[in-house]
Amino acid sequence: MFNLKNIKSLFVVEDTNPVENNKELPTTEEKNIANTVQPKIIETPQISNTIGGGYVDDRILESLLKALEDNNIEGFDFLEYKNSIKALSQMPMDEATRYRSAYATAATLGVTLDKLCQSAEFYKTVLQKENEKFKAALSNQINSSVISKEKQAQELSNEILKKSELIKKLTEEITSHQTELGKIKDQVLEANIKIEKTKANFQSTFEALLLQINDDITKMKAYLK
Repeated sequence: MFNLKNIKSLFVVEDTNPVENNKELPTTEEKNIANTVQPKIIETPQISNTIGGGYVDDRILESLLKALEDNNIEGFDFLEYKNSIKALSQMPMDEATRYRSAYATAATLGVTLDKLCQSAEFYKTVLQKENEKFKAALSNQINSSVISKEKQAQELSNEILKKSELIKKLTEEITSHQTELGKIKDQVLEANIKIEKTKANFQSTFEALLLQINDDITKMKAYLK
């Protein structure tokens, strides 16, 4: 029975570069780089780490391998065969020879090519189930973290647009009111000027008539005694 560590060793090789003793002590940045060990799938090209791409994530890898461990078939199957190939990797032989040699040993245990392929297909279905679980979890995360936020963003955008239109309308109304206010102030000023002028004219006319009457009274008293 394989455990997670053993299964992982069948699929990945740790890429480490220890610092030699006679070299200068590594800088903090070099230590950080050295401590970040990226797993590499054996004989599988690394996925381009570009926009829209990705790389082999160690935590995800261990999660998938754990699923293989939990569903490991009893007896000699694909995983045991792959382990036999790994054991021959240190031998001076090419890949084809390693596959044939490992199969020759497995055949003595009654293992056939069909059984190996069937067990390999079984592990593919295990991984596929994990893929479906991941898609479901991802969908839920998108719904909660993306779609709901996009909905909130749209609602806020609509509210901003609504209030912007209201501000525009109020601004236009304020401008109209300010124009009307200016006209009213001009009318008030003009009315005040007219009133003051009329008041002054009335006072002058009143005093002129009063002066004339007083003058007539004085003359009547003087002339008519």
